[in-house]
Amino acid sequence: MAADNHTTIAGNLVDDPEVRFTNNGIAVANLRVAVTQRIQQDGEWRDGDTSFLKVNVWRGQAENLADSLGKGDRVMVTGRLRQRSWETPEGEKRSVTEIEADEVGASLKWATAKVERVSQRGNGARIPGGLTASGLSQYSQAAYSGLRVFMSSNSRTMRSMNQALAHCMITSPATTARRSSSTRP
Repeated sequence: MAADNHTTIAGNLVDDPEVRFTNNGIAVANLRVAVTQRIQQDGEWRDGDTSFLKVNVWRGQAENLADSLGKGDRVMVTGRLRQRSWETPEGEKRSVTEIEADEVGASLKWATAKVERVSQRGNGARIPGGLTASGLSQYSQAAYSGLRVFMSSNSRTMRSMNQALAHCMITSPATTARRSSSTRP
């Protein structure tokens, strides 16, 4: 990986991450991160100017981000700078500089976090709580996938639905039997 345009920032999420899907079904989260530089002046530290940077996060990481972080959370982003230019229908030229994220994580400077691994099925659909696709009935898999697509426009509702679905999947009779048989004493 070339390091010529690689950058790392730490700042606060301006809004809740919102996941959308491309026409090909690829998840993308577009977010803004507020980064405020600290300035030392006359032996005292103060806040400097705040920059608002656009960040694009793709695929499973986009969905994990929306499930895990929200407005105001402090994050660290590592990625590549990218500039896009376009012309509006009125003929005005526009451009924007964004970060294409390689990694996004919660900053633990003023917070704690508990990591929960997410399993992935062959088709890229995620199952919370570390369950495998074989632990779900075909009906559950279809319902879960359908709800994820339907609810993707509202990430806060999406998080609640994911938690409820994860609880249902974890407590289903087939899953409970499978988990209890694999538990070590």
